[in-house]
Order: sequence, then structure tokens, then C-alpha cells
Amino acid sequence: MTATRTLPATDRAAAIESLARFLAMCLPGKELTVTVEEYRPARSTKQRAALFGCAYKALMEQMGLRGERDKEALHSVLCGEYFGWREVETLGSVRRVPVRTTTINADGKREEISVREALEFYQFIQQRAAEYGFDVPDPDSAWRDRARLDAELEARAA
Repeated sequence: MTATRTLPATDRAAAIESLARFLAMCLPGKELTVTVEEYRPARSTKQRAALFGCAYKALMEQMGLRGERDKEALHSVLCGEYFGWREVETLGSVRRVPVRTTTINADGKREEISVREALEFYQFIQQRAAEYGFDVPDPDSAWRDRARLDAELEARAA
């Protein structure tokens, strides 16, 4: 059983009491592992759609790439260029893989990048594409403004 609860940044007393009651009911007679980490809003569905449906689509068309395998390879390269690379050995063969991706953290656990990180990653892709003579458009004319406001709200919540 896995459960996630988000506590408010302030006035937590009622939420903590509720959490304690919830934990008391979970898996009676079993040991539990409880992990606490800072809440970070994950990137939105629109941001994910912008990445795969706009940025990667535009790049693939301009680069002559097609299909899911090419899209995953492009995503891997861009994640590696942005987040960094590490070497992994498999059956004596060493290959480079991104330190993290947009959905998997450096420890190999599922962790979506934040709203702000998604905005910065998209801007990185636009910049890197431009360095090679490719154009990655904004998903829509108001996207950049909305993303910036979302990032500001995220920063205030932290």
C-alpha cells in the first residue's frame, strides 16, 4: 500500500491530526516506512503536451526523424544535455544515459519535474535547437506568460 498526503505550509495542526489517524489505520500489525519530502507541483498536462506535441514534433519534422523510437532518443539526448550524463555498464558495455529525465529522478524513482523546471527545460530546447538552425515554436502565444505565472506561484508556495 502506498499513500500520499500533502500538508499545508501553515496551520498544519488539523492536517497532522488527520494524518496520525490515517497512519493508525494503515496496515495494522505491520511496520510502516514514512517518508517526508517537500511538496513541489509537478509540471502540468499542458506542459507535457507542449514538450512532446509541439517541441519534439517540430524538431522531428525538421530533422527527418519519425516514430516513437526516434522521439525517445531525442528526449534522451535533450534530457542528457540539460540534466547531465552518467555512464551505465550493462554486460560489459558502457553507455551514457541522462542523469535524470522529466519523469525519473537521479535515483531512478518516479519524480516529475516541477512547473518551473518544465518551463526552463522547454526554453533550453528552444535555445539548443536554434543553435543548430532549427525552430521550436512556443506552444501558443500566451504559453510563456502562463508558464511564468505558474512558476511564480510555485516559488511563493515554497
